[in-house]
Amino acid sequence: MGVLYGRYDLLDRPTAYKARPAPKDPPGKFETGTGNFEGMCGVLGALEYIEWVGSTFGGELCERWAADFTGRSLNYKL
Repeated sequence: MGVLYGRYDLLDRPTAYKARPAPKDPPGKFETGTGNFEGMCGVLGALEYIEWVGSTFGGELCERWAADFTGRSLNYKL
């Protein structure tokens, strides 16, 4: 899996391999094939596991950061 992040004007500059069904504008112009659905599910599973580890074993950190963060932001700090 990979992630491409950038400003639209910079992503619009490079020439990408053009398959017929791919759009000409970013970010779609870089996605020329079928999505890696297995990889997407794997990344989701890994993130859910990391969140579970933090919520299960990060109780003392939760108390430490509770004054500065709430909700999901507090979970991300774990």
